[in-house]
Amino acid sequence: MIDFFILNKILLILITAIGVWLGLLVYLNNRKARVNQLFVLMVFSALSWIIPCYFAVKSVDNLELSLFFARLAYGLAVLFMIPFYFFAIIFIREKNDPLYLRILVPIGSILISFLSVLTNFMAKNVIPVKIGLVPVLGEGRFVYFGFVLFIALYVLSRLFKNYFKSSEAEKLKLQYFLLGFSIFVVANIIFNIILPSWQGLPQYYQFGNYSAIFLFGFTAYAIVKRQLFEIKIVLTQLLVSIFAILLFVQIFLSGSLFKYIWNSALLAIFLFFGYLLIKSIFREIEDKKREIEDKKRIERLNKRVIAQERRLRREEEKLKEVFEEIAEERKRRIESIFGKDYYMENLKLKSRLVELVEKINTAEGELEKLRREKEKRKSKKR
Repeated sequence: MIDFFILNKILLILITAIGVWLGLLVYLNNRKARVNQLFVLMVFSALSWIIPCYFAVKSVDNLELSLFFARLAYGLAVLFMIPFYFFAIIFIREKNDPLYLRILVPIGSILISFLSVLTNFMAKNVIPVKIGLVPVLGEGRFVYFGFVLFIALYVLSRLFKNYFKSSEAEKLKLQYFLLGFSIFVVANIIFNIILPSWQGLPQYYQFGNYSAIFLFGFTAYAIVKRQLFEIKIVLTQLLVSIFAILLFVQIFLSGSLFKYIWNSALLAIFLFFGYLLIKSIFREIEDKKREIEDKKRIERLNKRVIAQERRLRREEEKLKEVFEEIAEERKRRIESIFGKDYYMENLKLKSRLVELVEKINTAEGELEKLRREKEKRKSKKR
């Protein structure tokens, strides 16, 4: 069976290495961007309390040293809320964050941090459990967790409010941030609340801390990548990867040859169907993208047609105005040469000629009708 302390040490090294890599990746991507700088501060702030947590559990032979690391971890953890708050406000493009929060978050974090490190505000002492040591929380835990919860809920409320006002590209970035933040919160609820309270397993709270890497990973991807995958693809790949890792580990925990073969076959089948699932989702999203592109193309064509129609109407109106100006000019010239009465008499004569032509056409129609009737009668007599 894998030793808990060895597993914890491996995870700490991996989380630290990945966190440093993500911080440098985002910082080097754009050193001058405020959001990139705050992301780096957020990552290193998180690592500053994750590492003392490891030593707080490991120092089983020295309870005073373990208590010191536990208090230090709580003090540094609340300071994480400063870069987290300002990063989130910039990342979600919140322009109306109140001034009192800009003052309250740093001052409140620093004050609670000092109380957590120097007093028993958060950690009274540490007690040994089945695996390692865990801190006994002090009376200040309600203020501590209430403060953290208030900031988290405020950021989430602003995120959802701005989400519906954002463009499609910005919405996708917010989805990545929300996904990482949700995994971080759910993991902490499981390892820091459910397992200690209901199952009596407080020693696993560090795994909740380690889940911060999901927040950093998804957020870094949203910052660095210009063309993001649909969140559905990422979720599917994440779930398939997690189950594949669990099945892979299960192979090495097999106690017999039959279980070894069975778990290996199960992993192969799962990978095959997982590949088909991811491929189908890729195909579905590609079809959706093509459909969206077709709709955009049709909209562009409709806009061009409408623009052409408007242009033709304007040209028609201009031609109409030109013809009216020509008619008016012709009228003025005739009146200037022959007088106004001549022009009016000319119009009357034209109207009489038109009436006469209409009467002649009517008479010709009646004569033609009579001629046809006469021919019909002759044909009947024959």
